[in-house]
Amino acid sequence: MVKEIVTEKLEAALLAHTVRLVDVRSADERQRDQIPNSEHVPLYLIPLKMHEYDKKETVVFYCATGARSSQACRYFQSRGHEHVFNLTGGMGAWAKKRSALAP
Repeated sequence: MVKEIVTEKLEAALLAHTVRLVDVRSADERQRDQIPNSEHVPLYLIPLKMHEYDKKETVVFYCATGARSSQACRYFQSRGHEHVFNLTGGMGAWAKKRSALAP
């Protein structure tokens, strides 16, 4: 089962520097918008980059809606990573929250 994290909790974790945030979208999608302080690893590269992640660290994956990032979470979990989360609603939820806060 994939663990989820909502935007408010992600914001708090980012401020506390307690998570590693990974964008699994395409380069084109990332150029349009991204969450600050995230790293870019397109979903297809996840298996090749797996060795760069410590099993003890907390990793949050995101994509446009949460579907691809959920796949990344399942992949990590299948290889023994317990502290992986999917951003609920993906970039869409993040952008919606951000626009709601704008004056």
